[in-house]
Amino acid sequence: MEHNDAILAASRGELVLLIDSSAYEEIRRLANETRYHALNFIVHRYPKIDFFFSEDVFRELNTRGLSPNALNMAQRVLRPEGVSIDPSLKVDLGLYNATDGTIKSYKHNKISQADQNQILLCQNHLELTLLTIDHRLLRSAAPVLKNRIMDLQNFFELLVNTENPHLRKMWQELFDHYMQTSTYKRPTNVRALTDMLPNGREPGVTV
Repeated sequence: MEHNDAILAASRGELVLLIDSSAYEEIRRLANETRYHALNFIVHRYPKIDFFFSEDVFRELNTRGLSPNALNMAQRVLRPEGVSIDPSLKVDLGLYNATDGTIKSYKHNKISQADQNQILLCQNHLELTLLTIDHRLLRSAAPVLKNRIMDLQNFFELLVNTENPHLRKMWQELFDHYMQTSTYKRPTNVRALTDMLPNGREPGVTV
């Protein structure tokens, strides 16, 4: 946990994303089809947005030939903080501290150990917001990550509001292409990201 604490302490992001493999795979698809790689623009133009991957997700993406390639990539990988579960002993429940002070359980919806580790990372580090389009992961994370879950529609809705006309045009094209070509259907437990930001505005942009 100290490793992750040190990495996250160095981040100056006001919005700090933990990117799931499902979201990254879609970002790569959009980059291949539009020539706009969203994360490259985030790195160079949006200093108040930062992003990370769990070690499990990073390893999975590498295995599938989708290795993320971003500035200081080694400092964007967070180690798992969960306990490895033997598949034969795996239970479909997780625990969390409810706002009324009691400990409650939630269903894992048959998610993988890697996905459980992502939820735990976000539970342990309150600055993290989970970015995913995996329905099972969204349903599992919803009870414990209140207002700290977003999908790619949230992501693009935020970025398309930039005041820079060149960037706004680019984000709008990317957003439109995503909405026209994606097979993802937003579940009801994803709240609009703009509700989470001061004055409903996007983090600062450097041009």
